[in-house]
Amino acid sequence: MQHIVVVDDTPALAELVMRMLTRYGYSVRTLSGGLQLIEYMRQHRPALVLLDVGLPVKDGWTLIREIRMQPDLAHIPVIAVTAHAADEDRQRAFSAGYTNYLSKPFDVQDLLQMVRGYVPSAV
Repeated sequence: MQHIVVVDDTPALAELVMRMLTRYGYSVRTLSGGLQLIEYMRQHRPALVLLDVGLPVKDGWTLIREIRMQPDLAHIPVIAVTAHAADEDRQRAFSAGYTNYLSKPFDVQDLLQMVRGYVPSAV
């Protein structure tokens, strides 16, 4: 079964996103930080990654560069999830290699619509 990985350093937000997506038939795994993301992606091949840009230790900017440099992972869509909503932040995200961009706080229906664009729902 295809699944989605949510990487966010705010456990409550990661849990909220996981519950919402699970309700719509998605299989979701949450990670609290980016240190284990690359290895997890290699082992489990998620269909989509929702990646918080502002992670501690290894931020989303570093992680997206690492993902895009890996031939076996570069094709996986990665959506930037960030509190920064300015046009220049959006442009930076696309230039860095993110597939799409979602500003916090986000509307649940906007998130769902975006996710469905990459991974069809089972429900």
